[in-house]
Amino acid sequence: MQIVPGETLKYAIWGVAVLIAQIALSPLLEIRGIHPDLLLIYVIVITFKKGKYAGLIIGFIAGFAQDSLSLEFLGVMSLSKSTVAFWAGKWLENREKVVNLSGWFVLLLITAFGQDFISSLFILQGSHIGVFEYVLRNVVPTAVYTTVIGSLWFIAPFGNVRGTAKSQTRLKRFKR
Repeated sequence: MQIVPGETLKYAIWGVAVLIAQIALSPLLEIRGIHPDLLLIYVIVITFKKGKYAGLIIGFIAGFAQDSLSLEFLGVMSLSKSTVAFWAGKWLENREKVVNLSGWFVLLLITAFGQDFISSLFILQGSHIGVFEYVLRNVVPTAVYTTVIGSLWFIAPFGNVRGTAKSQTRLKRFKR
């Protein structure tokens, strides 16, 4: 991972914008207490464009920012976002694995589920609700909702994941 100062600033500004959008749009996008995790989508997009180490760093920073603004355990979102970003980056090392909408959908679904499951292990400490019940009521719906919103990002004209020749191949295959 090569650090380019101008590019780093650009990603930081976009990260702050996504964090503000997460805070501002969360009540508007909420369906029965479930809302998409826009920061996770941003982290996975960065991981797709820049690789596992950039995803790990952005995931940690985004998670820490999210933790700082919430009343939950500090560090839970940092851990969960950085973990799934690194895993997604490892899976994406051969970037031809995500060449269409269905591949992107599966990647987002698995990472959203993984992030929510990891965080639920900490959130449920001392709670009377069981893990299985929490997963069915919160983790699965949140993961599906985040995946749907993230898939809209994939097909949007501004959501083109640029940066590699292989991502351009992905775009050409999707347009067929």
